[in-house]
Amino acid sequence: RCLAELDKKGIENVKVVRGDAFRLLSEHVPHASLDQIWVFFPDPWPSKSDVSRRIIRSNVLYHMHKCLKPGGLLWIATDVKGYADYVE
Repeated sequence: RCLAELDKKGIENVKVVRGDAFRLLSEHVPHASLDQIWVFFPDPWPSKSDVSRRIIRSNVLYHMHKCLKPGGLLWIATDVKGYADYVE
């Protein structure tokens, strides 16, 4: 549905990927190529044993930083207080 809406509006500068964000960022996105990265309402993985599955973690943030252009922005939104505290 998202792709159909983008096509309908003629928007061509958006990529939608279903897959592992870590692999995408570390293996496919060129360094300093993104103006913004948006992470909205990621799975909070609330169990302590699952914290390593969260998208916002040090090794992923490292690759996000490398992929962002100087002055680029990382937008994160969550409605889970524990996750917000973790991100902060």
